Amino acid sequence: MENFKKGYSELINRYNIIDNDTCVFLIEKSTELIQYIETLNHAEINRNKIEIKNIYYINANMLQYLIIDKKNNDIIFTCLERLKKFLNLEPFNIGAKNLFKNISLKFIKFDNNLEDKLQVMKSVLYIIPCDIIIQYELGNIYKDMKEYDKAISCYKLSIGIMEITVEDVKIKCEILKNLGNIYYSRKEDNLGKYYFDLEKKVRKISR
Repeated sequence: MENFKKGYSELINRYNIIDNDTCVFLIEKSTELIQYIETLNHAEINRNKIEIKNIYYINANMLQYLIIDKKNNDIIFTCLERLKKFLNLEPFNIGAKNLFKNISLKFIKFDNNLEDKLQVMKSVLYIIPCDIIIQYELGNIYKDMKEYDKAISCYKLSIGIMEITVEDVKIKCEILKNLGNIYYSRKEDNLGKYYFDLEKKVRKISR
């Protein structure tokens, strides 16, 4: 435990220094500390809760910089797993939730496998259920999978969230067009026309 405390101090002391060497150090040191954390029992984790959650967050936060320019699913899943463990210890931390969301959105940008995308977005939904973008992206995935009823539900929920929070006109217009396309593909022309007309109205009002 003494080496753990020493390693944690080194980690925190260098966390606010941003350069490539420090980033590599933080990833390696936090990964080393996580390996030790995984040997601890429940009581030891509770006694060192603050240090442990910070280590998980630092590890995920540093690893995310490795997935900006290329697809690397292993790193993405590691980041998400670290953040899940952080949120198990501090479930209402907004910063960790937003990081979880942003890394998940990177994943669906890089990955073309719809089942993998669906799995990741469902995990985000569990953590952030009332999010405009998450519901929108989940709707897109279901649309691409031709599960139109589920896509419609997600799209309409996204619009519903906008009505009680902040309207995102760009996303709302995309949703309305997608709803129109879905209903036209199902030969429900009246509904298809309704959503296309509504999209035009929303776009016109926003100008």
